[in-house]
Parts: sequence; structure tokens; C-alpha cells
Amino acid sequence: MDKILIAPFKHGLKADLVDFLLPNDAFKRLINMIIYEGKIKRRPGASMLDDTDNRGFSSRLRIDIGTTDGAGNLAGTIVPGNPEVGQQFSVDDTVFTVYQANGAMSVSPVGATGTFNTGTGLVTITGTDPFTDVYYYPSTPVIGFATYYEQAGTNVEFAFDLQFAYVYNTTLNGWERIVGGGGLFSSTVQDRITWINFKSGVSGEPALFITNYQDNGLRYYSSTTPTFTNFAPATSAVANYNIRRARYVIDFQGRLLLMNLVEREGLVTDQIEHVNRIRYSAYQDAISADSFYSPPDITTRGGFIDLPAGEYIQCAEILDGRLIVFTEDSIYELLPTGNYIEPFQLALVDDTHGSASREVVEVNNMLMFANNNGIYFYDGRNVNKASTTLDDFYDLYEYRFGTIYKDSSEELIYILTSNTSENSYPNSLLVYNYRNNTFSSILDLYTTMGTLYNSAGGTFVQPIPMAGNHKGYTHIFNPGLYINDSSQSIISMARFDANNVDLKVYNHQLANVYVRVENSLLANFNGAYRITVVDVDTIRITDNGNLVVANYLGDGTLAKIDNIGIWTKSFNPYMSAGHGTSINKISFNVKRTTTNGQISVIATPNSATFEEVDFNFYLGDRKLDTGAYALVPTEASQQNLWHDVYTQSTGESIGVFIVFSEDELLDEELPYQELTINAIMLHVTPAVHF
Repeated sequence: MDKILIAPFKHGLKADLVDFLLPNDAFKRLINMIIYEGKIKRRPGASMLDDTDNRGFSSRLRIDIGTTDGAGNLAGTIVPGNPEVGQQFSVDDTVFTVYQANGAMSVSPVGATGTFNTGTGLVTITGTDPFTDVYYYPSTPVIGFATYYEQAGTNVEFAFDLQFAYVYNTTLNGWERIVGGGGLFSSTVQDRITWINFKSGVSGEPALFITNYQDNGLRYYSSTTPTFTNFAPATSAVANYNIRRARYVIDFQGRLLLMNLVEREGLVTDQIEHVNRIRYSAYQDAISADSFYSPPDITTRGGFIDLPAGEYIQCAEILDGRLIVFTEDSIYELLPTGNYIEPFQLALVDDTHGSASREVVEVNNMLMFANNNGIYFYDGRNVNKASTTLDDFYDLYEYRFGTIYKDSSEELIYILTSNTSENSYPNSLLVYNYRNNTFSSILDLYTTMGTLYNSAGGTFVQPIPMAGNHKGYTHIFNPGLYINDSSQSIISMARFDANNVDLKVYNHQLANVYVRVENSLLANFNGAYRITVVDVDTIRITDNGNLVVANYLGDGTLAKIDNIGIWTKSFNPYMSAGHGTSINKISFNVKRTTTNGQISVIATPNSATFEEVDFNFYLGDRKLDTGAYALVPTEASQQNLWHDVYTQSTGESIGVFIVFSEDELLDEELPYQELTINAIMLHVTPAVHF
């Protein structure tokens, strides 16, 4: 018998070669796991912003619509925005769920009552806690986050959905809608917020400038005007010459730059597109009346530069003192000239690559960008493909959704993608570890990413990756947790047949996966289920007749259960001699878990695919235990353990799958355990000739 040690892990996801030609430490699939410091470890879990809020009220984008009176009532109130079935209200811990277009709402717990009319937006609430805030949850997609850096060294966090701007209240540990000024937005699911902090005037006070590429979508926020102010800078002293929209905003060389514009050029009704235009402000002044005036009106303030006709600007970033501008098909650089009248010079640097994403990040003095052919680096001279190890399946991911987020503390980059053009929202993340130069993937539903500062009173402490989803929920990534908190609400239920129940989860975007139901007062409902998708608003679970659907109060929430998917290369160290191979045992060195963690290991002969794994077909015990064995007392004090799995598999080559079985996914504890694999030892022997 021969032994093959696989450690440390350096390659990660690598799908550009036939299975048996891959390096030993490469993987055909690496789902919900990442390569980190030479080990395979679980992706960070997603938790609520306030870990004391089990229902996640404070982690959802919400609007305070009033306060109950001394009797616990809220008289008829019109909610802002677009009322819809599927939305919710809360008063302290009482949840009101809109399950019909006009009439009574479901209420949990029983006691209070409420009505809502989605046609008029009129809500009434009766019999709740007195003198308590009433919150309304629009439940629309989160399309962006932004941070305002104040001169005093504090920061203010913002989030945006399709209609409103929200500020994170560090006293309440929750989101609050910004009322008044430019706090009302009009966005679509394809829009993304881009933002920059820039000196707002000659006083030197910084301001946060944002844009969502909608009419009147340019806004700014500052300490002296703590709301969003509409921003439509004039480009001339002549009336009705101003900027109406901008796709991208950035600062460079002391000037605010607006890119990919729609302008008004003399008429109030003008909507003139300049998708190739870059306008720049006066030096260190963006909000004075003449800050964006361009020649011939004035020659020492603002101006503009047009890229060649047809170029569609997507995003930009600074690299080595130059501004690199990405269009859909090309890359340009903007160079400072030192000339106050013509401060910039434009140069084409690449006409074969562009960005489909509206974001680009700096990595090791290079810029990472993405298009629908893959992921690339630009080093200031050349474009090199970063995703060469990924096959066409990954290259054809849709990157048009926008977010590329850099987590410097974990040295990871998250790239929001969709693995089908039919999805309205991203349904997966490609994860790039830029220390190890490895890829992996996460299957989850996020629409945008940003940063939350773990702050008391708003002062900088530790930046934490934050994600928003298509239902108005926000979460933080927590490397110490392996569970996802709830991210969707179950609005109603109806019995399909004696053994199955249909759940209304509007616009759920789920596939046939496993979920965990939480927070419901309905007997026997909370727990794990495998779901079947019925339609875009309905999923089906099997309850074997245990649920009394008429008693459901609209209070359940859904959390997605992560299934791990590790698919190795196909091993055969004897292939050059024309032999097959047998792998009868695999030894794993794992980090010891404090509880009895477990996952299935299956050795599959002859290049079986990930989708073809049948847990009932393969021989062997198939279980990898990550906790200490009770019969080996010394293991309880060890940090790492060697545990064996007997696989008993023979073939021309053998691949290994590490994945939760259905029983493990439905277990109350197993899917949420830590899993860190430090090394793998294969015990192999030659088999028959092939």
C-alpha cells in the first residue's frame, strides 16, 4: 500500500483540466469552502447586525411610521413608498404580516389586530404596546451601502433600497429611514449605488456624494446638512445646462469626477446621453454654483473629456497616480497634466478588454475587474486573466450585477455573480483569496456588499463585511460562525395535500435547496426542510400532516442551509503504468470541534460527476467525524485530529466528494459545525489494468 499526503492546499478551485490531470490539491468544485493559509475551511457565516435581535428587525431596512398612543393604537397612517402583499410591520416584538391586498393582517403573537390597504397605503394597528415605535418593512432589494467619514473621525453608515435611503443608528443598533431632503430615491434592481467622500467646498468640510444613475439620483450628505441634498450641478451660466444623471463618481487629483452622464442642454425636457463623458469639478470644490462650469464660460473651474464615441463608461479606480477608466470594451487612463486649465490627458491603454461590472478593486498594486469572459487584473501595463483556472461554466457567469468587494482583514475578494442570465439577482459569489491566489464559490443570495464598522458612537473600530439581499435584509460576515441567519419572511401557507404544505415567500429566488424555518409560534413548524420550488413566490415542504396551517400567524422566517461541496481530482498514481487504483481508506487531519461534527465522504470511481452522487450506492462507512472520539481520551486535548474514513473504492481513477447528506443537512447541529481540513492522506494500491 502506498500513501499520498495532500498538504498544504495551494490551488483551490481549478476546472480547466480533465479530472485526472489536476494537481493533487486542486478541486473541481469548492462550494461554501475557501482555501485559507494552506487549509480548507468553511466560508464565514452570515449573522444579524445586532446579535441580540433574534428576529432581525434591526437588520432589515425599515421605516418608523409613528408611535402608538396610550392604548397601544396607531390611527390610520399612510405608509411611504409602494405598498405590496408580502410586507410587514412590527411594534416591539409583535409582527404584522400583509398576506392580502386589503383587509386584516396576520398578527403574531395573538392579541393585537391590524389592517392594511395596499391600494391606498393606509394602515391601522390596535391593541399593542403603548407609546412604542411602529416600523414598516418595504422588503425591496438592497442596492448599495455607503460610508460618510466625518472630520471628527467618526463615520455614518448608509443603506439604499429601491425607494429610500437609510442610516444606521448606533444607539438603536438598527436602520432608520432618512426623512426629508433627498431621502427618497427611485431605483431599479439593475441600479447600483456608487459613492465617494470629497471636500464639498472651500471650507474644507467633507461630503458624501452618491449616485444611482436615475434622474435626480445625484445627492450629497454632510455634517452641516445631515440629509441627502439633490445635486444637479450646472455646466454653464446659461439656464438649463446641468447634469441630470451619472453612472459613476470618484475623486482624482483634488477634483470630483462624474462619469457616463445624462445632461440637460438648454431645455427643461432635455435628457441627452453622454455615456462616454467624464466631467470634473473645480479644484477642491464640488458644490459651488460654478464648480462644474466648463469652457468657454470659465476656464479655471470645471470641464469635461469625452472618450471616443460609442465607449460606455462603467467604473474607474486610481493606480500609481493615474485614474484607470473602464468601459464595456476598453481601458483608458487619465493622466494629470499640471495644467490648471486642462488638468487631464486621456490615453487608450487596452482596446480588447473591458468591464461588465460597475466596480473595480485594487489588489496587490493591480486592479481586478470582471466581464462575461472572466476575471482580470490590470497592472498598469498589461491585462492578465485571473480566472484561467476556471472552465467555461465559470467564465460565463453574469458579472453585470456589479459588486466586487475586498475584505482586507481576511484577504478575500467577493464577486457577486449569477450562474444564469435568467436570474433577476445574483445567486452566488466567487471568492478570490489574493494571498494564496485561489478561487472558491459561495451559493447565496446577495444583491450588494459593503462595510459596517463595529462601532460604539460611530467611531472607527473594525471594518466588517456586510451584505444586503433582495428582501431588504442586511447581514455581516462572521468568520467564527458557520450558520446563516434568517433572510426571508414566510408570509402565508396553504396545504397542498395530506403530506405537503405550500409556503408563500414572495420573490424568493431559491432553488431546490435546504432551509431552516425560525421564529414561528406555529407548533412543529420551526426546523430544517428540503424545499421544492413551485413558482417564483411559492415553495413546498413535506410536513407529513404535522402542521395546522390555519393557525399560522405570518411570523416564520427562512434561513438558507449551506451544503458543503468539495470535489477533488480523480486520483490514480499508477496511471502511467496502465493500472487502475483502489482507495480503501482516506485519513483526514481536521481541526477538532468541541461537539461531534460529521460530514459524508464518498469515493467515486471513473469520473462520476458531482450531481450523480448517490449516498446509498457507495461502500464504506462514509462518515468523517471532526469531534474527539470518546474511546480515545487523549483526543479531547488535541487541537488537530487524524480521523479515518474507509471508502473501499476501485476504478481506473477515483474522485472524492465531501458533502453533507440529506440526513446531515436536516440535523439540528451538524450543518452548523466548523470544518477545517489541514491535510488529506490517501491509502492507495494498484488495481487491474485498464
